[in-house]
Amino acid sequence: MRKSLWDSLVICFLPHTGAASSLVLAPATVLAFLMQAMFCYVVATSFLSADDKYDIQAIRDWRLLYGHSCEHADVTSHASLISKVCNGNIFNKEAWQQQLLTETDEYLQSLIPILPGTDLVVGSVLSYMCIIMWSLYITMEIQTSLDCAISTCRFPR
Repeated sequence: MRKSLWDSLVICFLPHTGAASSLVLAPATVLAFLMQAMFCYVVATSFLSADDKYDIQAIRDWRLLYGHSCEHADVTSHASLISKVCNGNIFNKEAWQQQLLTETDEYLQSLIPILPGTDLVVGSVLSYMCIIMWSLYITMEIQTSLDCAISTCRFPR
């Protein structure tokens, strides 16, 4: 078995595990399940919706009508809008700023729409969950390092 909370359920509440260990493992497993469910909920409700920013037909029309047009080419470099886009140049700063504001509003939307007065916004919940997971990972790394140091100190000289 691996060192996993899910694998520990196999031995939870067995006689040789002990009541104290089982009483720690059970709530920890429930907490892990709730955190994963919350993460899935945040992703499903906030990041998997249909993206109406990019209408394929509008992009095709823009490419044909404006992108290759000599009338809309850059005056100084004589480059078409398509070549500017392909080279990674920002050609419409206002649209980019509007897009950034729209995405920021989506990040700040309420996680539970029926409770608009709550402080649970998508971005904050996702950030807190990432910080908690990072902290748990770092704790595990510190524990591994301490175990190695203790083992080294106990090594016979």
